[in-house]
Amino acid sequence: MVPNGQLSNNVTINLSREGDRRLDIELKLSYGIEYADVKKLLEEAIRSVKDVLEEPEFRIGVSKLEADKYTVEINVWIAASGFRDTSMIVHETIMEKLKQGGIKLPGM
Repeated sequence: MVPNGQLSNNVTINLSREGDRRLDIELKLSYGIEYADVKKLLEEAIRSVKDVLEEPEFRIGVSKLEADKYTVEINVWIAASGFRDTSMIVHETIMEKLKQGGIKLPGM
């Protein structure tokens, strides 16, 4: 159930109609963690998930610099059907790959 105000006052987008969706993930990392190492592990993790689309190609890059940390942004494309399941698999795969590589995220 959606309140009438939501439908009449906002733009409604049917995401399943588009066929593909982009998953955006941000990781905040200490400057003591080498970006090149993180990027390599992320690339390996993403390539290992079979349901991540090859086109458009995924992107990994530094999106923000702060006084005590930097942010790495990951953009991957996934089919709209099964988006949540694949999203969870991508997150789990990234987490495990970073752990295996000795990269500790905040709170890990």
